[in-house]
Amino acid sequence: MFEKKLINLIRDIYPNKKDILLHEPIFHNDEIQNLSNCINTGYVSSAGKYLEKFKKKVLQTTNAKYACLTSSGTAALHLSLIASNIEKDDEIITQPFTFVATINSILYTGAKPIFIDIDKDDFGLSPEKLNEFLNNNTFLNKKGLLINKRSKRVIKSVVSCDLLGSSAKQLEIKRICNKFNLIYISDSSEALGVQYKKKHAGLYADIAVLSFNGNKIITTGNGGAIFCNNKKVIQKISDLSSTSKINHKYEFFHKQIGYNYRMSNINASIGYSQIKKLEKIISNKKKINNIYKKFFYENNYEFFEVNKNIKSNFWLNLMMVNSNKRKNSIIETLLKNNIYVRPSWFPICDLQFCKSFERYKIENTYKIYQSLICLPSGIIYE
Repeated sequence: MFEKKLINLIRDIYPNKKDILLHEPIFHNDEIQNLSNCINTGYVSSAGKYLEKFKKKVLQTTNAKYACLTSSGTAALHLSLIASNIEKDDEIITQPFTFVATINSILYTGAKPIFIDIDKDDFGLSPEKLNEFLNNNTFLNKKGLLINKRSKRVIKSVVSCDLLGSSAKQLEIKRICNKFNLIYISDSSEALGVQYKKKHAGLYADIAVLSFNGNKIITTGNGGAIFCNNKKVIQKISDLSSTSKINHKYEFFHKQIGYNYRMSNINASIGYSQIKKLEKIISNKKKINNIYKKFFYENNYEFFEVNKNIKSNFWLNLMMVNSNKRKNSIIETLLKNNIYVRPSWFPICDLQFCKSFERYKIENTYKIYQSLICLPSGIIYE
């Protein structure tokens, strides 16, 4: 029986564990030491040396010029949209295959999402369908604003997502955004260390975001980051993240509505330790990926591999089955054996609060939802 073989394989990868989680963080002495140092200084909030140290490592890893650390990936995306002048009743093109935080961030601004389908080979927004939708359903007015023929609203931005160790076709999406006067934001929350066509995921976009949540490839506990090559944009985001407070010796002056979205030094102290080990983590996760890949090929099951233009960080390992019924059966069997697998996200466009928003050719999203299973993929090195 296939499920029994799979259970035995996973228990061989993660021996001596009763409960095998999807992806859990691993901490060593250096995280503990940095955390202790941070506490001893008293700088545990929005100031302290680890904030700068961690930010520099984020810049080195992504090869971006500028970055801002935030309290979460959701906060990072929300700030990116605000800094892009997204306003109430604007429209934002995005994908229905993603974690709900992507859509929540859009809705926080009062904007309305338009859902366009993904490509099956990378789970990112489909450039082909994006281009088709824009050519057939929009026009540029005399002010250079892109107008949706159906709703008569302004479409201001595209938000694509880099998911599960993969990347969207960012260069192609960026070219389309340039053609139609759209701001391109990349939700690269899961893509630290991922490359598309030899550039870090997100660098093709105008603005990109990362998440350092507890289940990501590295973690700060809670945390996120925004990175790009535009100094003015990052300065605007940095101001917004710190309640838009004007520097002064003692007065509290605020130039506009701001947000308390800064990362804390205590979170950065953990992240700094983690990100220094990123290459080792990815190397370790690639070995796990190869073990799974060999197993699935030998058992004639489909195992997802990124396309040739992508260098993965192997965040999660993914198997594909031929029906939703088969998917649920495998998931339930593994859960009963204390192996915590999961399906992909339920299509966002079908959530109750999103059903009224426009959608375009959502076929691949449904196929992926019915077939994909995320397997335990945590780090095993010590």
